[in-house]
Amino acid sequence: MNQFKLLIYNTMQLKCVFKNITFCLVFGIMSYANAIDKRFEKKFINQYHFQANGSLFIENAYGDITILPSNNDTVYVETLFYTNLPEMMDTSIYYYNVDVNTSLTGLKKSFKTVLHDNLDMNNPFHVDYTIHIPQNANFDIINKFGNITSDSVSGNWDINCEYGSVSISAGENIAQNKKIKAKISFGEIQIDSMAIINLNIENAKANIIKARSLDITASFAGITIGEAETVAINGSENDIITLGKTNNLLYNGSESTLNTGEISNRLQINGNKLNVGETLLGNQFISADIAIENSIFNLLLPNAPLNIAATLKDGENTIRSELMPLLVQKENLTTINGFVGDSTLYREGLPNVGLQCKNSALILGVAK
Repeated sequence: MNQFKLLIYNTMQLKCVFKNITFCLVFGIMSYANAIDKRFEKKFINQYHFQANGSLFIENAYGDITILPSNNDTVYVETLFYTNLPEMMDTSIYYYNVDVNTSLTGLKKSFKTVLHDNLDMNNPFHVDYTIHIPQNANFDIINKFGNITSDSVSGNWDINCEYGSVSISAGENIAQNKKIKAKISFGEIQIDSMAIINLNIENAKANIIKARSLDITASFAGITIGEAETVAINGSENDIITLGKTNNLLYNGSESTLNTGEISNRLQINGNKLNVGETLLGNQFISADIAIENSIFNLLLPNAPLNIAATLKDGENTIRSELMPLLVQKENLTTINGFVGDSTLYREGLPNVGLQCKNSALILGVAK
């Protein structure tokens, strides 16, 4: 009997020990959670009067930049620095080591984020800009490790963005002849409409819905273009380019995939190891100059009558077919002569098409 009582007593003691351990664990976890859940913020506010033809320069890192239209001539710039810190940590190391320097040169107002050397870079933090500015302002923005977003602001742009995304929406830019110059690395850019676009894109993606003139330098890029008058692309390798409808296309590159869509007027392609999808020549097509090597090219000729009556004559536009496997669909084509060695492609009514192919497959077809 005494042994049984002793067993009950020992069991009760063990329960108390387990309760104490459980309480300590739960309290410790709650205390730790509370310790890292403290948000530290530092905010900078700047307001100034916007002058006609004025511009805004921002240089930032580790945060997002959001640009919105204002209803008056006042520019409002809010810079918010924030991070989560342990409860007992001295916040002065952050408060005194983050600043925004401002300056004015002519009509350009500048804002630069300054992160001092004593700042703890191992603890995640953000420096975000929110800007309200008149719609016709011009911008020069440098941002790293963050995004740039603009809605309904229709000025000219000069953007350098690394490790972030850029989204620019302003439907009147084509009519207003506005332009954007952008360098995008390890990120992406989306533009809904712009008259003139000069884009340098590396290890990134670009989606352009509508433009008048596009000049693109690309490397390891994915590019989608909906509609444009003139597109000039200087690619390097491993690019994937998709076009919807283009008046004039000039491409130079290698080891890439092109989905060219419909070309209305002129086509010029020079490349090595290209895979060119179905390229439809429009009814008003004028001329093509194609020089490819180790490539596959799918060319669809217009089914409707051509407005330009031209022939490819010997000595002017020839196919130089050195070891070239040539696949030809003959439906609705008038005449095709000779595809061995140095040969001439001939068809009454065909626009000027200059072809130079080496170790390539050229596939000719007719649009349905």
